[in-house]
Amino acid sequence: MAYLQVDMKERIFVKLPRYWTAHMPDDLKSYCGVPLLLMKALYGYTFSGKFLYEEQEEFLISFGMQSTPMPALWRMHLPGGRVLMVLQYSDDFLIASTDAIIKNKFKTALSTRFEIEWKPHADWFLQVRIRQAANGNISLDQHRYAKSVVGRYLPTALPTPSPADLRKFASPLPTNMVWTKANSSKTKTNVVDLETEYGFRFIEAVGSLTFLSNTAYGHGEPTVHRDLL
Repeated sequence: MAYLQVDMKERIFVKLPRYWTAHMPDDLKSYCGVPLLLMKALYGYTFSGKFLYEEQEEFLISFGMQSTPMPALWRMHLPGGRVLMVLQYSDDFLIASTDAIIKNKFKTALSTRFEIEWKPHADWFLQVRIRQAANGNISLDQHRYAKSVVGRYLPTALPTPSPADLRKFASPLPTNMVWTKANSSKTKTNVVDLETEYGFRFIEAVGSLTFLSNTAYGHGEPTVHRDLL
């Protein structure tokens, strides 16, 4: 529903199938089978995400936020070493601040511009589960997403892999592997044969595994803001 808050910036027409009239209320039947001008950026349209981001970017800049080298992270430095940070991705916002007043001002301004549902504490951001202990320590995990990846690419996988699964999937490439054009399939037929053999498209599998790196462990002690919203 977030995309419906953004007006279309192009003239795009859609047509609802005429046979939908059998399922539509009487006041909507006349909209089936005829061209309709799209007024809002519906989910699934190619540029809906772009239009939503542009609206959000305009708001964040007008509030005084600055983008950072890290994708989706915005920051505002305040006097006395205080800071307001915002993670923004599509229709998900995560806010952390060391200044309660500026944090509340940001929430009010954002709620005025967009229709927002606020939660008192962060529990999910995208596919990452966020848990906060009584001492303030915060842990992140993508357990649910990882299970969905396994279910998608290894739908018949058992808790204990079979010898056949181990032979097929448990041999990672060397860590010093450097991809070149010589490693590419020579024809589309070769690509299809590999996709058929393994049951998935390579580019999609890489994208799924890359997303898991959002919660990869690093070195050193983490810095945690306890007032995550």
